[in-house]
Amino acid sequence: MIHEFFLIKEEIDYKQYADSDYLNKYIRKQSNVKLHDDFVQYIWDTLQWIPSFNPETPQITKTYGLNYYGITIINKEGSEIFHHVMESWANLFSKAPVKLNLTGSWVQDMDNEGLETKGNYQNIELQRDILVNKLKTLATYANQAAKGKYFILHWGI
Repeated sequence: MIHEFFLIKEEIDYKQYADSDYLNKYIRKQSNVKLHDDFVQYIWDTLQWIPSFNPETPQITKTYGLNYYGITIINKEGSEIFHHVMESWANLFSKAPVKLNLTGSWVQDMDNEGLETKGNYQNIELQRDILVNKLKTLATYANQAAKGKYFILHWGI
């Protein structure tokens, strides 16, 4: 499962981005940054600090964080915090080993009788340099959005 981030020109009403046909036809063709859901969950708490908008609601109202299953708009107002969050994670992970291992979510399976088996934490394996480059690119997107001519569109899982 992947979260996609796009840098979009501020040209049309945010409501248009709630239309999945429009998104598939025009937006998905643009370059973007993709982050795996396991990593997004790892940094989730810090993403909740970011002022954002959900274009899929009847009244596009300000909220915080990402719409996990849908579209999120991060405009000029949220771009400064988004920049700092992405840049901070990039700086932190740039000091990590080349092969990055993070502790993910707790998982537990069911056996054939429907009983829970012994659980464990998922292991998230990432390549440091690829991750850091993606986070730096997102910080750059935020710098562009801070100027008011662009915004960041997040497409959840």
